[in-house]
Amino acid sequence: MAANLAKSGNSVLLLEAGDDRGDQLDEEIIGWAFLAFNDPTQVWEFFVKYHSDNNLTLQNQHLTWRTTDGGFFVGTNPPEGSTELGM
Repeated sequence: MAANLAKSGNSVLLLEAGDDRGDQLDEEIIGWAFLAFNDPTQVWEFFVKYHSDNNLTLQNQHLTWRTTDGGFFVGTNPPEGSTELGM
């Protein structure tokens, strides 16, 4: 995609992070891509806050929380004791 954008005259900045994970089934089989979200070798766990108004943040369906068991919850009604991480 980056090459096609550059060929069409667009400026392109291509960033790559991590090692080659091409041998992982969740990378090879498109239908398994959802598994990559929970793969600790691929999850960046990078979260941002989009609003300075926390009331707006708390209404966002994509807000992510760390649960007390170390997992993640995404949504507006997290389990008790969860810590807000961001989007």
